[in-house]
Amino acid sequence: DDNRFITCEEDEILEILDAWYGRENDSICNVERGGGRSYNAPGECRRDAKWVIDGRCNGQRGCSLGFGNSYVGDPCRGTTKYLEVSYRCNKIAEAPEIEYYALLLQNGSWFDDINKNRVISRTRCWAEINEDERDTEPKMFAEWIWSSVPSIKKLNKIEELELQLASSGFYECFEKDDCDYALNENRDQLQNQLDNAAAYFAGNIVQMNPGVHQYMSTRNNNFSNRAQKGTIIVI
Repeated sequence: DDNRFITCEEDEILEILDAWYGRENDSICNVERGGGRSYNAPGECRRDAKWVIDGRCNGQRGCSLGFGNSYVGDPCRGTTKYLEVSYRCNKIAEAPEIEYYALLLQNGSWFDDINKNRVISRTRCWAEINEDERDTEPKMFAEWIWSSVPSIKKLNKIEELELQLASSGFYECFEKDDCDYALNENRDQLQNQLDNAAAYFAGNIVQMNPGVHQYMSTRNNNFSNRAQKGTIIVI
């Protein structure tokens, strides 16, 4: 029930080597509860937690290790459990000399006639990466089970599910042969703040892949005073 923090020196960042949750030693974090009963592990009691701690700590100078059953489930009921983390602190590499500057403007176009003396703070920095450096997010959806859109003919294209969600149901599919209102036949019809999409979208039923998934509300994400973003953890 304690929340421990791990930190590195100012010129170092964390690298998580291993993390697991459970009990493999009856002397670590063992406490008596309720009438003096001692909770001991009845054998192997261990569940991988590295993927959770990776997302929280990797590349940071410090982080919190607060943990419990809600993150990876209960590996052994009736036993007090602890989190064991192996990590190291790595020196921060010096930033390479920047050879080229470009700005991504608000309208989505690139402006590359710029030098380091003209770079301003209200811009987003981008760096080109190669395929070996690309860090791909886990696919959120494993199977499309049901759709509230009656005209959709097949539920075998996850990209069309993503299109429905991103457009709040305004676009039903990509090609006109697959639904009543297709993107490729009605391109540029959706207002950029989704103002002409229906106020209500009944949505879909899906099976999700295990992992940590980030989501946002495309319908409520372009305002100065609010946005809806969050994380879904699927075990």
